[in-house]
This record gives sequence, C-alpha cells and structure tokens, in this order.
Amino acid sequence: MNDLSTLEALEMLTEVSGVTDIDPETNFGALSLDSLMLIEWVSMLEEKLDVEFNIRDLDISELSGLSISDVLGALRKRAVDA
Repeated sequence: MNDLSTLEALEMLTEVSGVTDIDPETNFGALSLDSLMLIEWVSMLEEKLDVEFNIRDLDISELSGLSISDVLGALRKRAVDA
C-alpha cells in the first residue's frame, strides 16, 4: 500500500464534492455526498494507495456519523493490495 496523507485525501474529497474548508474532524455525513461522489472518491483513494477497498460489507450509513479521518481509517482496514 502506498502512502497517502490525510491532507491529500481531503483534497481529493474537495475535488469530488465541491465542498471547501473540509478538515479531518468534519462529520462525513455533513458533506451530503451522493453515491457517485462516494464511488469517485473511493476510486481516487484506491488508485493513489494502489489498493482495493473491500467495501461490500461496509454499511455506508454507519460512516455518516464518523469524522473524515475515521472514515479513512475504516477504509484502510478494508484495503486489499491490488
């Protein structure tokens, strides 16, 4: 797995969502991402990290109460080397 800073992940999220001033403690659900935005962001993360995220068993609604840094942690736990 390649390295990715939280700042880089936030920049990707800003690009996908159009929301500015996102910080790591921003509530993920407050961004109101639609499913296409989420898929695009996850795809960008997978490409940068050179992994695939096993998100089939992840309940996306559970992410809405987490901070963005916690969402990144949850995704990293589901990483499978590409």
